[in-house]
Amino acid sequence: MVLLNMNDFEKKNIFQLKKMCLSELEKYYTELRRYEYEHNIPLRNMELRKKIHKVLLQLIRIDRLLSHEELYIIGDKRIKSNEPKIYACTHIGGNDIQRTFEAIEDHAYLFLGDPREIYRNLTGIILSLNGAICMETDNKKDRKIAFERSIELLLSHTNLLIYPEGAWNITDNLPVMKLYPGVA
Repeated sequence: MVLLNMNDFEKKNIFQLKKMCLSELEKYYTELRRYEYEHNIPLRNMELRKKIHKVLLQLIRIDRLLSHEELYIIGDKRIKSNEPKIYACTHIGGNDIQRTFEAIEDHAYLFLGDPREIYRNLTGIILSLNGAICMETDNKKDRKIAFERSIELLLSHTNLLIYPEGAWNITDNLPVMKLYPGVA
C-alpha cells in the first residue's frame, strides 16, 4: 500500500467518510493512524472511555440476556492492583469480545487487527467509544504504530485486551491456535 506524504494528509468529516468505499476507508484509517503517530498526537479521552465503558458493559449484559447466552467464569484469580493489565484471550468467534469484556469487567482497549468491517457498522462505533488500537496486519508500519500505541496505553495505566491467535479459533480439537509472539 502506498501512503501519501503525511504533509498531504487531510482529515475527513463523517459525510465524506460515508461516501467512501471500504477499500478507501481502510487506506484512510491506516493513513490517519500514521499521521497521528508521526505528529505525536497522543491517544485521547482515556478517562472518558473508562466512564463510557460502564454504560457499554450494561448494554453488553442486556445483549447477552436477549441472546439467551450464558456466561460462566471459572476461577478468576486475577491479582488486584492499580497496574495496567494485558488480557490475552483465545478467539473463538461470535460474541467472544463482548463476553470477554463482560467477564473481565475492567475497561480495556481492544487490540484489533484487520478492522475493515468495523469502519461501517455499529460495532465500530461501540469499539470507538470504548477504545481500540487498530492495525492492518499486512502493513509493517501500521503494526509498529499499533505496538507503540499499546506501550503508550499501558504507560498511561490503561488495560489492553488482545487475542494473540489473531483469528477466530473454530478448530474443535485445537484449544489454542499458533500464537503471535507480540503479545509477550
